[in-house]
Amino acid sequence: MAGELWYMVGVRRRLTAKLRAELKKPYGELIRGEEGHVEKVLREKLAVWKPRRVIAVGDKVSETLAAINPRSGIYIYDGVTKRVKIPFPKIPAVRCMDVENPAGTLTDEAMRVVREALRSEGTVYISVRGEEDLLTLAAVAYAPLKALVIYGQPDEGVVVVKVNRRVKSQVKKLIDEMEMES
Repeated sequence: MAGELWYMVGVRRRLTAKLRAELKKPYGELIRGEEGHVEKVLREKLAVWKPRRVIAVGDKVSETLAAINPRSGIYIYDGVTKRVKIPFPKIPAVRCMDVENPAGTLTDEAMRVVREALRSEGTVYISVRGEEDLLTLAAVAYAPLKALVIYGQPDEGVVVVKVNRRVKSQVKKLIDEMEMES
């Protein structure tokens, strides 16, 4: 489709030092505070904004959003929080997907899986072997306008991205700036 990101089979994009520094800045509204406070604020925002789709990236964020129970959510997680293995959150889903995505990379396969999940109806979870952090970029790039992408900002809080044309364009530019490997 015109205007959509494309991916190439067997290719992965690697994060550069410059982009790593850029991604430390939140790409949306940062919600700081204890878990209970964050959950309360997220609940309020979901009620007011009524997003078309909610995409959670990260184990704790997925667990929090599953507790709030937004409809037609997509949950992306890897079973690790702050380098500690944790059990996968219990999320009832109509579709379960699995993908490999090594740390510091964004694989073409991961991009394809996120895109496919966003085209699915109902709740979908994506289990990532490797690291899910950079799948946030694919989620924003492929999410419909007026969706919310919510991800954890380590030791800071939770970031809520309201997907619009401007933020999609910024994220696509970041993806294009990543080093390509095959």
